[in-house]
Order: sequence, then structure tokens, then C-alpha cells
Amino acid sequence: MKRLLTIALFAAATTVAVSGAQAGFGAKTCKSWVSGTGSSVIKATVKMKARINWVQKTKAAYGTSYAKFSKAKNVAFSCNTVKVQGKWLCTVRAKPCKSVGLKSG
Repeated sequence: MKRLLTIALFAAATTVAVSGAQAGFGAKTCKSWVSGTGSSVIKATVKMKARINWVQKTKAAYGTSYAKFSKAKNVAFSCNTVKVQGKWLCTVRAKPCKSVGLKSG
């Protein structure tokens, strides 16, 4: 009986520890909006250039840990539908975020 009680208590403690750890996994902390702009004579590259500019501005404002575009929240692109002075223009606006809690890589 004592052994069963010990096993049950161990199982319960392990479950609580694992679920507590999982609760922090993937949690994010975010900063204020950052906008990045891009222009290009090639339409296919203009969004990429806007993202690169967003990363540069975010890194300068909040540091490297926030400058991962893949972790950004509320991402919105605004791109023109015709060339302006021979170039495509695009702006991206997003909230920079970083993971907190357990290391997620």
C-alpha cells in the first residue's frame, strides 16, 4: 500500500511539473509597433526588402532578441499596386515579440 501511494504521489508531482513547464513554452512578450519600408524595381523582392528594414529598425530599437520577423505579431503589409517613379513600394508594420519562459531554440 505504501509503495502504491508513493507511485501515485510521484506521478501527480511529475504531471504538475510537466504541465507547468508547458504553460510557459511559447509564451511571448511584445513591444510597440515597428514599420519597415522597401522599394525595388522588381516586384518579387519588395516585401523582402521591407522585412529586412523592419528587422534592422527593430534590432536598433529593442535588440536582437526581438528582431526575428517570424515571431512578430499583427503583421500587416501595405504595398502599392503600380510603380511609383519606376519602383514598387511596400511597408510592413508589426509588433516585435520574443519568446519567454523555457528556451524554444
